[in-house]
Amino acid sequence: MGYTEYDSEFQGSPIIAPIIFLGLIGIILIYIIYLIQTKKVCFKCKKNVYDFSKKFYFYHGNRKGSLDITEEQVMCEKCFFEKYPDFDKDTPHNKKIMQYSHKTFLLFHKAKFKEALKQLSQVFDKTNEANWHTKGSILTNLGKYKEALKCYDEAIFLNTHYVKAWYRKGVLIYLCKERYENNLRDAIQCFNNVITLEADREISNVRDDWYWAAKFHLLLASILLNNLLLKRKTPDLKLNDEVKELIYQICDVTNSSFEFKAYPFHRGFEKGDTNIKQYAKYKLLPDVSNWEDLRVKWVDACFLNYQKLVEFFEPPIIFQAYSLGARKHKDIKDSVIIER
Repeated sequence: MGYTEYDSEFQGSPIIAPIIFLGLIGIILIYIIYLIQTKKVCFKCKKNVYDFSKKFYFYHGNRKGSLDITEEQVMCEKCFFEKYPDFDKDTPHNKKIMQYSHKTFLLFHKAKFKEALKQLSQVFDKTNEANWHTKGSILTNLGKYKEALKCYDEAIFLNTHYVKAWYRKGVLIYLCKERYENNLRDAIQCFNNVITLEADREISNVRDDWYWAAKFHLLLASILLNNLLLKRKTPDLKLNDEVKELIYQICDVTNSSFEFKAYPFHRGFEKGDTNIKQYAKYKLLPDVSNWEDLRVKWVDACFLNYQKLVEFFEPPIIFQAYSLGARKHKDIKDSVIIER
């Protein structure tokens, strides 16, 4: 076996052990600080909910009709399933909801809005923001705009991060006959809320979100408000600059980076259209080479071809208010009155 001589170099330095110990203590302290910083409180039982715990997020509004986006509220797993015991379960009640929802969808798709409303009422849940949004879309198509607006407010009150409800509310306010300053400002805030919630979609080139549809409506509503204020000789210089920036943004999107896919069903597109760069054949927006043509001819074309442009910008969904904007847009001569 031989003789193995003791070698002191094999022994670890007496400093290493304390360093490792202190390092472990540091890691534990960092983890404890992380838990404290990420700790949330269940808004129902008031108990602590940590980052590793299963939890559910809610975004309740402060009051109905408010235009504010609220911060998240957390509910722990125990409280959630006490309140929603049938959540994601194959129960007879959930099967009934699915059955009636499917019928509502088919009737809505066939433009049988009264029948769709009747079907929805069979399983309507006042605590479900999607039910309120669907009811609002149906009522909008029935021409009951005030009732529809209340439905969107109910949906937003239940969930202030409900992008579609903000968008539909903004469009509904924008299209109302009384385009007073307050109405336009409310519509603008709704569209800004959509943009805030969909901010990460700005560079998206797939038409699966509401960012650019909201931007387009924000442009039109801002133009109307800007023109109104300038006619009153009470200009808003900040708004004036924002309108300029929006015009350039939307123009750039439609002329160069409009890569959104065109979906032919129920939108009147020819089969085979895969890119809205081909929009030229629809003669929606003119080619412009200077600011004067941009602020007059191009902006007028946006108002004149409003409905078709909305169809381009909006993502392809089923439960949408088809009649929104279906009536003739009256503001064809709404060129930007802008101070240069």
